[in-house]
Amino acid sequence: MLAVAVLFGLVIGGVFGFTSGTSAGAGSGDGDVSGTTAAPVPSTLPASFHTAVVASGNQRAPLESRRVELRRRGVPELQVIAQSQFPDLQRNYALISGVFTTEAAARQRVARLREAGLQPYYRFIKG
Repeated sequence: MLAVAVLFGLVIGGVFGFTSGTSAGAGSGDGDVSGTTAAPVPSTLPASFHTAVVASGNQRAPLESRRVELRRRGVPELQVIAQSQFPDLQRNYALISGVFTTEAAARQRVARLREAGLQPYYRFIKG
């Protein structure tokens, strides 16, 4: 069921011009809340990166549900990362939006997400 919901969200996102991926550059103006031009999400994350944390918790399932819900709303580049991968996380899992090489780009994403009514925060993630 979750796979169907994710696929549906990706199809609908593509129809409405929403994008998902690693960001760089100026606003895309395509209706999403990223404020950046997007490329595909990397299958492997870098050892360290800047990001916007949307939510965190000790169970993965609620964060995956939240990811699907927010993706339907056009929030870009969402993925759940685990403390087993990134030991400096304070909780077992974190829902992030974007993988950035600079703090400024991640903070720009945080600002865009706040404008959309979310309460994300900036975080530098170390592997």
